[in-house]
Amino acid sequence: MTQSPIHDVIIVGGGVAGLAAAVHLMESGVDFIVLEREDYPGGRVRTIKYENYYAEAGAMVVGGEEISLINKLIRPERNTFLDLGVHGVNLYFGSGIVKLSRMDGEIKNITDFLTLSRFYLKTLSRRNKALPAAKPSLLHHYRKALREIRIQSEKITYPYDPTAEEGWDTDTFAEFIDRHHPDLKAFFELQLKVTAGDLINKISSFWGIVTVDWNIKANFFWLAGGSSGIPHSMSAALGNRLWLDSDVLSIESNGVTRVKYKKRGIVGDLFARSVILAIPPSEVLNITKLPSWKREAMEQVRFGAYIPVHLCYRNRFWEGKIKGGYLNCAGTVFADLVDGTYGQLGSGGILISFIAGPRAKEMLDMPDEQILEVVQQDIEKIFPGAVNEFVSGRVFRWPAAIPYFPPGYGEILKNIRKPLGRLFFCGDYTQGAGMFDAIYSGQATAEQVIPLLES
Repeated sequence: MTQSPIHDVIIVGGGVAGLAAAVHLMESGVDFIVLEREDYPGGRVRTIKYENYYAEAGAMVVGGEEISLINKLIRPERNTFLDLGVHGVNLYFGSGIVKLSRMDGEIKNITDFLTLSRFYLKTLSRRNKALPAAKPSLLHHYRKALREIRIQSEKITYPYDPTAEEGWDTDTFAEFIDRHHPDLKAFFELQLKVTAGDLINKISSFWGIVTVDWNIKANFFWLAGGSSGIPHSMSAALGNRLWLDSDVLSIESNGVTRVKYKKRGIVGDLFARSVILAIPPSEVLNITKLPSWKREAMEQVRFGAYIPVHLCYRNRFWEGKIKGGYLNCAGTVFADLVDGTYGQLGSGGILISFIAGPRAKEMLDMPDEQILEVVQQDIEKIFPGAVNEFVSGRVFRWPAAIPYFPPGYGEILKNIRKPLGRLFFCGDYTQGAGMFDAIYSGQATAEQVIPLLES
């Protein structure tokens, strides 16, 4: 029996990290194959097409500083970004929507003063149980905490080193906030539910600083036509080197690395000089044997769960009330409401509710119908009469959606990133939560592999 040819590289995982690695290898003339379990490229970047609209079921936001990198990876005709402004400028506090012109608490003009005043009055409402009263003294502590976050963020370098400053990797972000005022935790939790990956008593001081700073500074963009345009453009360039519906069963290294996979029910083998694992650590642990130091490091990786729910309505009753497409929500099952059809033509539209962190983990096994019912009940609190406009709904589940850095993560990060012989590891969990981090990790890993192939 003739053995299959030996490829330079097998990439396991066709998410944006694996695709970015593949594009970089292709540009360097390296022979490779990408194996992706799903029937679409992109992993947690997934746009769902409806009859007249599209909406995101996974990652959607691109920061302004990321656009130049993404421009190099996607085709020119898809290079249209919608500017959403600063994330979280609208907040639902359980007693109505509050519009904040500045998330950083700065008072630079009369508009800032008036919006912060309305914020203060809303939190005094006896009907509002979601947050403590934002008394002037608490707002003072809030702004003071934000100033310290800004100072600390100026020390952050990329790729991230959470051990660079004392306390970054050993303290929780809740402890960082407690030094200013314990009641502030509820306000920061509201802003960080989705973007941090978990509650502030689970994330490190470093990860809280990174995430709050990102929420304050970054302008946010969507790719017109959907975020899947990014992986689709990359995968189109790869041609028949991307194999969809290909589930990797095991990886064995004995001189040449053997990758056993199953494609549409048929089991086969591929052989390679090197393998890039661009999949979550839990999947890595299932398909290959690792020494104890590497296994222990990979077992420490933490992800926040995520349940996006698409709700299709006859009319966009939320327009004008959800500024820039986003509404942070306290006192609801979901952390965010997103205008999923922002910038698209038509009178009907899609609201996306993002259930995140511990609440999402609790609901992962809940039937779709029950999740839709709970979500609609909370939307009805914010937009009375919404149920009358409801047409249909769809639930998506991401058990390992957003990587985050718990205390102590920085100490093991070098072992997480470190190659193991001819096995290389990439993904957002090696850098941070975001499309940029995943793309960067793929490119950086390809750079590690190329010299080995040339030796």
